[in-house]
Amino acid sequence: MSNEVDLVALGEKMEQEAALMRNQKLEDGTTLDESVQAQIAAEEQQKISEKADTNQDGTASEEEIVNYMKEHGLEQYEYVVRGANLKCSFGSHCRKLNLPKCHAVYTTKSPMVHELDCIPGPEFNISYFGVCSCPSNQNKEIVQLQAETYDEQGNKVESASSAGNVKGIKCTPIILGTWMSTYDKTRIVDNGDKDPSDKESESPQGHPAVTTNSYLLCQFGGIIQPLSSGQEIVEQEVAVEKK
Repeated sequence: MSNEVDLVALGEKMEQEAALMRNQKLEDGTTLDESVQAQIAAEEQQKISEKADTNQDGTASEEEIVNYMKEHGLEQYEYVVRGANLKCSFGSHCRKLNLPKCHAVYTTKSPMVHELDCIPGPEFNISYFGVCSCPSNQNKEIVQLQAETYDEQGNKVESASSAGNVKGIKCTPIILGTWMSTYDKTRIVDNGDKDPSDKESESPQGHPAVTTNSYLLCQFGGIIQPLSSGQEIVEQEVAVEKK
């Protein structure tokens, strides 16, 4: 029972923080959310330009960028489900999004997640991301892990750079607010662990669904993003069954 009370309190606290983050104005007049979104968009544009063929001036043409996005499924965002690969901008390792208890809402047979599904801890939603490279992280716990290399979707791949170990401060996120840039048109009623009052109401409102466009902010400045939706896991299993 105490565990459920803690989750409810955490859910309420995260929602309050998220509301502040959406409205907090920076020096340039933009909100914190808008600033992070612009940073993410710039990084994605850089990746696309690097992958696509370039013009003589070193930039990718608009047609090439569009084609690249279509080929890599970037022209639209997908719902994030249990098992999606996550990456922290300061972490050395990718981790999978956990959802111990589903909300009975599925896509491609996988349970979908909503904005409150961001409780840190391996027994909850967000595990630690290996070793943290943020200089302001004052965590005292030190870890040593096998180095790993990942592809663009956060899947582990064999590489010469994977040899050896990485050692440093444990990248345990302190999440600020909830999942940001969620999809408000698709709302998921909580299973009752984090928002029991909504589930028990006569007209539940639910919480916005998390997509591959969503992100989390860590207190130490890290941006946590889905590198995959997690839906590909089921698709791969179906493909194997058909063989």
